Amino acid sequence: MVKFIALARPLFVRACSFFPSLKSILLNGALNYVAAHYSFAGDGFATIHDVSYLSCPKFLKAWVDTFQFLPERPFYHHLKYRLHIAQYLSSIALNIDGVFLELGVNYGYTSKFLASYYESDIRFMARKFYLCDTWGGVCYENHLSYQQDIYTLVARRFVQYANVVLNRGLLPESLNSIELTSIAYLFLDLNNAALELDILESLWSRLSLRAVVIFDDFGWSFYDSSDRHKLESFLSSVNQHLLHFPCGTAALIKS
Repeated sequence: MVKFIALARPLFVRACSFFPSLKSILLNGALNYVAAHYSFAGDGFATIHDVSYLSCPKFLKAWVDTFQFLPERPFYHHLKYRLHIAQYLSSIALNIDGVFLELGVNYGYTSKFLASYYESDIRFMARKFYLCDTWGGVCYENHLSYQQDIYTLVARRFVQYANVVLNRGLLPESLNSIELTSIAYLFLDLNNAALELDILESLWSRLSLRAVVIFDDFGWSFYDSSDRHKLESFLSSVNQHLLHFPCGTAALIKS
């Protein structure tokens, strides 16, 4: 028995050293297969599965409208899956009381998509959709790409939607100027995890039952582990948990 163990040990060691190589081979093979057969690639992930829901006529019409008056840019195709997420979750919010609220708008890609997608839906048009941003200014001293004043252009993009209200100012102070008794849909895209948590805590009691909350960038690198832990600790304290998506978005439905 001792002799057998002595003989088997080097074989076992060699086998163990082979497993990482085997894992690498299998992983590379899987990646090569996805690269050759992907149905969607962008926003940090790729899939071989059915994505026909990104090509239905209503979706594509709103997709085209999303970039109205904007120059063509190479990253636009990445946004399709995020817009699908927002459209599905907002459809839940349409059936409950409360306003729609987007914090951190920039050119308003997601909000423009939703406004176009629901432009004939009385459930959407009958409620306010507040868009909150500074649309440029010195508050973005560490983000040069956001310093340009784009307010006039953004206002032009939403002029046809009577229920969309642009609320210009610094957050969270600018929230004091709008009516937020109940909120059905909250979209957070502030590129500032600490501020998003502060605002979520302050608005939590005003979120309707089954309200939708979307964190556009939760999975991205600037949401470091400590920020994620703080946010998830707060959500745990109110018995809520996040649904994560491969594009970096995370969301919840308030229960």
